[in-house]
Amino acid sequence: SAAFLKAHTLFHLERFAEAETQFTHLIEWNSRQFRFQSEWGLLMCRLADFPHRKNEVRKQLNDLLARPEHPYFEQAKTLQQALNE
Repeated sequence: SAAFLKAHTLFHLERFAEAETQFTHLIEWNSRQFRFQSEWGLLMCRLADFPHRKNEVRKQLNDLLARPEHPYFEQAKTLQQALNE
């Protein structure tokens, strides 16, 4: 819980690189409680620097869209549509 709150706080402070590191750790640790939120948080961190991270964002978004059971699937579809416009 503390690691997720730290990542979330860093994101809101616009310290995206640090937040990305924290979200990545939670994903690597396969946190059952925060896995999906961390995947979405990681995507949002990368999206914050979209012009320079376009390929990473697209890859992660496609990976997420390949899993319709993902709780952020609908948000991912909306994001994909926005990026395609």
